[in-house]
Amino acid sequence: MLKFLAIFITCTLVVLCQGHPAPVDYDNLITGCLTTNNISLVEFAEKINRSSSEEDDDEPVERKYKCFFHCVAERGDILDSGGYLDVEKLDEIESLDDHKREALYSCKKQHDDEEDGCEYAYKMVVCLEELLPLDDEEEITTIAN
Repeated sequence: MLKFLAIFITCTLVVLCQGHPAPVDYDNLITGCLTTNNISLVEFAEKINRSSSEEDDDEPVERKYKCFFHCVAERGDILDSGGYLDVEKLDEIESLDDHKREALYSCKKQHDDEEDGCEYAYKMVVCLEELLPLDDEEEITTIAN
């Protein structure tokens, strides 16, 4: 289940990088969210390496990683005033195809009643991973663009 960590970060950065109206300093965004959530760069790299190899799929996700996801989404300005994913903002940043839009709205329908921002971000990542899985080739292509 921790494979979503690498996928989430990849997807979030790709979405934020493409056509964002205001330049975003992604290094500061990521390092700021790591610092805010008391996650070292070494620990973060180890978690991504383990996640990518799927060694610990059944290991529970620590709250600090859930909150890291929320921090990236919040600082990336892809949340609405209520703290929920804003599909229209995402569509402005990068034109969403119907499949992605449907997946986003489906996950929002399931999870927009979650009051805890960290839990919400985690549940959205898991839901989107299930509905929009990236295979290795697609993930590499996405990162390269």
